[in-house]
Amino acid sequence: MFQNLKSKKKKLLYGLAVIAIGLLLATPLKAEAIGFVQRGFVTIGLFQSEREPVGDTRQTEAENPYAEHNLPLKDQHGNSLNIADLKGKVVFINFWATWCPPCVAEMPGINELYQDYADDGEVVFTMISLDRNFGKAKKFLKNKGFDFDIYEPQSALPKEFQSRGIPNTFVLDKNGKIVFSHMGMGSYNTTKFKKFLNDLKTK
Repeated sequence: MFQNLKSKKKKLLYGLAVIAIGLLLATPLKAEAIGFVQRGFVTIGLFQSEREPVGDTRQTEAENPYAEHNLPLKDQHGNSLNIADLKGKVVFINFWATWCPPCVAEMPGINELYQDYADDGEVVFTMISLDRNFGKAKKFLKNKGFDFDIYEPQSALPKEFQSRGIPNTFVLDKNGKIVFSHMGMGSYNTTKFKKFLNDLKTK
């Protein structure tokens, strides 16, 4: 009798948990909920952002056809910026959206990385929202209290930044060459990745 009650209670709790998760996933917090779980995977090291080959764009400086990436942007304050104007800087570029759970999951780590370079004039972070409504991205930034600026593209993405999905992250060296490309959730606030950025500053 006691075992029967215990079993029924456990089933009831599981049922309520499933219903609660289902309701949460049916709300605008869906990306937040999934992102929270995925952020746990990042924390325990299941997702790492190892350096990856970047295909035909990884050429010598003289041969690189994408040394100047014409991508006009506007930030949450209305200020304009073009990736093409950032030659001479190391540029961290991340394409994301509020509806993308992996994007949401990796953002706290990116924000921590940004904090280490916020006063560094040689490394620039461009967090580019692909939300159809940029207002949602601005509201997301305000609610989360992240320190970096976010940007909205003012034109179609150049071919070299187009991909099958997001999040998608690139790093440009001081010559505008793509030296890092990673599609999918990554963990960037690491000693290894910081060394990678710092090494690029000296080249």
